[in-house]
Amino acid sequence: GGEDWFLGSLTNREARTLEVSLDFLTAGATYEATIYADNEGANYVDNNMDYGVSTRTITAEETLTLNLVPGGGVAIHFAKQ
Repeated sequence: GGEDWFLGSLTNREARTLEVSLDFLTAGATYEATIYADNEGANYVDNNMDYGVSTRTITAEETLTLNLVPGGGVAIHFAKQ
């Protein structure tokens, strides 16, 4: 719907950790975040399909920590509740 947001990130061959402010979301509202992310043991060479899907409730006041594996990424769908 019109209240949904999407966020994506990817990395090269180096693992990295990103801190992402969620201040682009509507202040005071809650969102269900569906997170598609590589699992800890995933890698682009021989384990590139090892990922998981999780959900959590978040607000604009939070910051997400994204741990990207080598050659990996994350996609998040935010649905306003």
